[in-house]
Amino acid sequence: MIYFNELKKLFDQSPQKGYNTWMHLWSENPWYPLQCDISNMISPAMYEEFVMPRLTRTARELGQAVYHLDGPGEWQHLDYILSIPEIKAIQYQSVDTDPPNEASHWLPYYRRIAEAGKGVFFYVYTQDIEQVYKLSQEMPAEKLAFHMWLPSKEDAQALLKRFKR
Repeated sequence: MIYFNELKKLFDQSPQKGYNTWMHLWSENPWYPLQCDISNMISPAMYEEFVMPRLTRTARELGQAVYHLDGPGEWQHLDYILSIPEIKAIQYQSVDTDPPNEASHWLPYYRRIAEAGKGVFFYVYTQDIEQVYKLSQEMPAEKLAFHMWLPSKEDAQALLKRFKR
């Protein structure tokens, strides 16, 4: 938090207002992504003992955070992560051997996150707009965000038209 607070002081002096990170999510309020990638390899009991105290403290100090859930091995810790009020969203990253982030395979997890009052964020690495659109229709719009690379501005505008509800 020392470095975050020092950077925040610099940002607060800038004419540009707001905060962004490697996740490409902008907010008016300070925030930062939190993660514990090693949790893929530890039990829920170990997660509770070794990760939760620091994760909870850091999230509280930030005031709001997004948790980077890195791979399916971390789903076993989802209830712990959801229990922290300052974590406002979960950013999921599947692994190469699993279905992509936007696959309906992950919908039960995404729904659990949304039902807990938190947002879901993921990167789309394919050009499968139909799969993304189908998933979006199964989720509350205000709880779903994704980042997708498209070949042109026209493609992006066409996609946005489909998502207007």
